[in-house]
Amino acid sequence: PMRLQLEARFGTDGRDALLDTFARAWITDADLAWLASQGFNLVRVPLGYRALLENSDAEPLQELRWNERSWDRIQWLLDACEAHGIYAVVDLQESPGGHNDYSGEAQLYDDPAMQELTLELWAELVDRFGDEPAVAAWSLLAEPFSAPSSEARDAMYDRLHDQIRAAGDDHLLVIHDGFQGMWDLPDPVDMGWTGVVYSTHLFEWGADSREDYAALTEVWRTLLGGAQEGQDVPYFIGSWSVMQDADWAYESAGAMVSLFEELRWPWSLWTMKRLDDPWEVELFGAQTSWGLLGRQESAFDRPDLYRDSYEELERKFAAYEDLDLAPNDALLEAITTGW
Repeated sequence: PMRLQLEARFGTDGRDALLDTFARAWITDADLAWLASQGFNLVRVPLGYRALLENSDAEPLQELRWNERSWDRIQWLLDACEAHGIYAVVDLQESPGGHNDYSGEAQLYDDPAMQELTLELWAELVDRFGDEPAVAAWSLLAEPFSAPSSEARDAMYDRLHDQIRAAGDDHLLVIHDGFQGMWDLPDPVDMGWTGVVYSTHLFEWGADSREDYAALTEVWRTLLGGAQEGQDVPYFIGSWSVMQDADWAYESAGAMVSLFEELRWPWSLWTMKRLDDPWEVELFGAQTSWGLLGRQESAFDRPDLYRDSYEELERKFAAYEDLDLAPNDALLEAITTGW
């Protein structure tokens, strides 16, 4: 909706210029420097195909026309990561056609044209950034839960794997289970896959006590740990977080990190930087535990996509760079204790 509204008012070039202003203000060199100073050495970089294109979002996708502003931002981010000693997992959140239902009905698995465009997109990513020292891995399809079957999911992964390896690229390839269970992923030897890492994301919406999380960590230890023993594949918990802003939730976050470290599962938290809805916070005191940086300490001049002029939106988007966000100290302490 945001992209469509900006495009409807200012055209594709105006849309992309405004979003570029916002994106460059939202994640800054200072953010990455702070992250490194806290002891973190990896970020997961979420990409959606739409942001990489100058195509109209209001028209059917038939070809990929690159939005160089976005590609330049990725280059800047990888350069900044290298400067601060941080690795990047480049992660495709939305593929042409869609591999999950977050932005509409997923079409990737049944549409050969969308499959070809997805292969083309990954070829471009590998060609542009395959030599960047900050890139630790390619995360091929984030959360592909809309695949009609495990076989359809794995067939798409197989095509992506083979294309990337044929191009001579030997980065780690992150394969997500689509929330079907890590044990549902195939034996990589049977698939002919090399250099793969299996991944899932852990968000337990129904857990509301320390006891719930204690039980969950034992389930994960047994089920995921048992699956890994049979597959002999590295695991990566690519996205996780507890939900509630409460002592027991932060204690649970610490217990989850202890489990990950015990089982040697690298992990990345969702998310580094986030704003709770300011109206919910103001009216209801509603605040989550999400976001290492997100405790707002300065006034927030909220952009109005429907009424603000182009110049007003440009000013408000640029102002995100100066937004004073304090760390969530309880979460930070919980997940870094013992480092």
